[in-house]
Amino acid sequence: MCGPLAERVATDPRPTLFAEQVDDMIVAVSGAVRTIVQLLTERDAHHRTTHVPVMNRGQTVKALVSLAEVAGDPKISDADIRSGQWAAILAEDAAPFAAELADHLGKAVAPGDSRGRSPSERVEVVLREIYTAATDLVRRVRQAGSHRHQLAPKATTTSETDQARATLADLGVEV
Repeated sequence: MCGPLAERVATDPRPTLFAEQVDDMIVAVSGAVRTIVQLLTERDAHHRTTHVPVMNRGQTVKALVSLAEVAGDPKISDADIRSGQWAAILAEDAAPFAAELADHLGKAVAPGDSRGRSPSERVEVVLREIYTAATDLVRRVRQAGSHRHQLAPKATTTSETDQARATLADLGVEV
């Protein structure tokens, strides 16, 4: 989703006008990555604490999850916005978790079969945030293009005489 958006932004005459919306995309994708890391850490913690008595397991899992290192938002520069590189930076940030997330979702409790939100429901929430940020960016790019089109000077129409002279000149006929 980010690649085509980054291309549209990069081809705009003033791509940094969309820095705020690109930042919203960064926040949404980074938030999704943090949620995914948390899901995967929780899964790992549950596996690692099967030997802990049930009455202490929740507290142990919570402690293990709190120790997980969570990366901050990637730094995206104006040059990254102008070049469209910001999409690749976000993809690179999320890529290490794709296979493990797919495995986890394939084996996780189905929506509605757990007391809280299922893993797939938690992922769906953050994907909706990415979709919302992407939709806002698309809307902003369209608005800017429409505004620019409305402000563009209108082409002047040439008179029939000028058209005839241009045609004759193209054909090599002197007037």
